[in-house]
Amino acid sequence: MSLHFMAVLGTSLYEPVCYRFGDEDLSKKQERQFVQTAVIEHYKEELKEDGKITVFVTQKSKEMNLNDREYLERDKKASERWTSKKKNDVNIGGEKPGLLKEIRKLDEELRNKVNVEQIPDGGNESEIWEQFGKIFEAVNKGDEIVFDITHAFRSIPLLALAVVNYAKVIKGRKVKSICYGAFEANEIVEINGADVKITQVIDLTTFNDILAWSNAADGFIRYGNADQIKEMFDLKYNNVSGQEKRNWSSLKKIVGKADVLSNTLRTSRGADGNRLSSKGNKKSQSSIKSAYKEFADAIKDGDTKYIDEVEPLYKLLETVSNSFEMLDKEKNYEVGLSVVKWCIDNGMIQQGYTALEETMITYLCDKHNLDDMCYHDREVIVNQSINIAKNYYKDHNEKTGLGKKEYIYNEYVTTKKMEKKDMEHFVCIVEGISEELAGVFDKIKECRNDINHFGMREKPLQYTKLEDNLIESYDAFRENM
Repeated sequence: MSLHFMAVLGTSLYEPVCYRFGDEDLSKKQERQFVQTAVIEHYKEELKEDGKITVFVTQKSKEMNLNDREYLERDKKASERWTSKKKNDVNIGGEKPGLLKEIRKLDEELRNKVNVEQIPDGGNESEIWEQFGKIFEAVNKGDEIVFDITHAFRSIPLLALAVVNYAKVIKGRKVKSICYGAFEANEIVEINGADVKITQVIDLTTFNDILAWSNAADGFIRYGNADQIKEMFDLKYNNVSGQEKRNWSSLKKIVGKADVLSNTLRTSRGADGNRLSSKGNKKSQSSIKSAYKEFADAIKDGDTKYIDEVEPLYKLLETVSNSFEMLDKEKNYEVGLSVVKWCIDNGMIQQGYTALEETMITYLCDKHNLDDMCYHDREVIVNQSINIAKNYYKDHNEKTGLGKKEYIYNEYVTTKKMEKKDMEHFVCIVEGISEELAGVFDKIKECRNDINHFGMREKPLQYTKLEDNLIESYDAFRENM
């Protein structure tokens, strides 16, 4: 990955100041007219190794600041507002050096790396799109971008954020820094016996991070995927010192719990963690309900007062937690129904079918005081009762005229398909399953099999039908509970 410095050249006459990065030593710093040369100097070694420099200019900024020209009367007037003695160097008719000359003075090799791209002023929507295209085209796959927006005009700072995020997806680039020379916040410092105006170069990459975190949080809310949140946090966390890491422990725990919740949602872990044999935190890895509780508790107990730079992430995670409040239910089938609704709302059709079919079984276990996590109660009694009800409504009641109890006894008990001791459970459950509810069970199983078998059948359902059937089945079950 090679460093690519990108900057927009403005049209004004800029007062030479000393640009400072962080708390670097000022004793060897020089005053510079262009912030671009200060940033290039800061990244000089990386740029010389395998770097690129792209300067975007409008027709006017090209004329005023790219190449050498003579000082004009308006330059003299503008310099009168300067507070430093540098204004004495501005004389009408004298030579005003341009950016290219200043870069050459800094390093001839770096001057040869400069590519100048002309862009329109951006005075209308068409020109803004042209600006976007020009900047995007300048980004190469694998670039590590440093973008200076100090003298950018009109919508360029906002456009720069849009381009670098778009290019992240399309061209796999990385943002190293978004620079802004905060001239309005300058201060006078004595350096080597002389008063020098100092301007701090601020790294605005955090704003780009906020956009990325917002997208990551949206992905979690919509699709239950916390991978991007965890990836971004880990990158930040791994770059702080050992002593600072202690201040990040609370947020690290929150992100970890978000990741666990994400994975339980994606793998449909519907059991009640409090009833699992797993110990400690492993319960949450097998239970959406437990994973949500631990995530919500971590948010509630979290303390991020020492890490202002990731405060936006904490706020976003609070929003994520609130969006999953529907998981805070007492009964397993209530949690299941919440997951089904979430799947429907967010287009997670396969998980929705899995959750709905199993939740319906869980509901019948709860209704008839059976253990929803016991194989015999769940699979032998309830699931078998569902199959009996479906078969009964399909044809046997019409052919034989038998009631449900007689049908169960004749068709299943006498043929040893079930234990006689379970007869009371079967009759009670089947009696409570209406023909419409039996049809819902049948539709869900058919659709779930269609998805899980990859549609490899003579007449696979269309995806639109699968989505419609899930919504209809969910609504029908809620009406017939």
